[in-house]
Amino acid sequence: NITTGTSNFTTTNTITTSLIRRIIASGTNATASAIRTAGGTTTYGFLNNMISDISAANNTTVYNSSFGMLMGNTGANNINFNTIRMNSAATAVSGYGATALQYNPSGTNVIQNNILHVNATAGAANNVSAIRAASGAAKAAPSVAGFTASSNIYFTPTGSNNYLYVEGTTNTTLVNGYHLSGLTPNNTKNIVNDT
Repeated sequence: NITTGTSNFTTTNTITTSLIRRIIASGTNATASAIRTAGGTTTYGFLNNMISDISAANNTTVYNSSFGMLMGNTGANNINFNTIRMNSAATAVSGYGATALQYNPSGTNVIQNNILHVNATAGAANNVSAIRAASGAAKAAPSVAGFTASSNIYFTPTGSNNYLYVEGTTNTTLVNGYHLSGLTPNNTKNIVNDT
């Protein structure tokens, strides 16, 4: 179900105040995305959207089959005041990969004041992340010119292939992964605010 607020790709390239929910792909090779940009240098604004229940749970062989936002473009992305909740059930789903927000590190990405909640536990062949860069170099910080994140809240359950932030796609290419099992005011829920 998609309830559209404001959408205008011909002039301002923005999606605002939209409700996108229950995008379910059931095939064993399927993927599901709520918002996806593919290549190019276009500038996008994604502001004040609600995204929930995006799933391709039968595809257990790829690193991620389910994305809230998948930014493949190398232009500028302004991603502000969005809530992405990949699974709204009280119990975490398991066995497939899911990412709330994936960005292209070759672009300019301003990611502020979002809630990125992925209630899923990855299987052996895939991984879960609240936010991820499509690629990265081990022990190297994201480009300051290409990545600004502040005042976001992240959640993923603990698990061997679960991350709050990670760079890369397949389990063998992941670098700079970050997760924790404490260290926040809400240790039992593993919620992090990057302020």
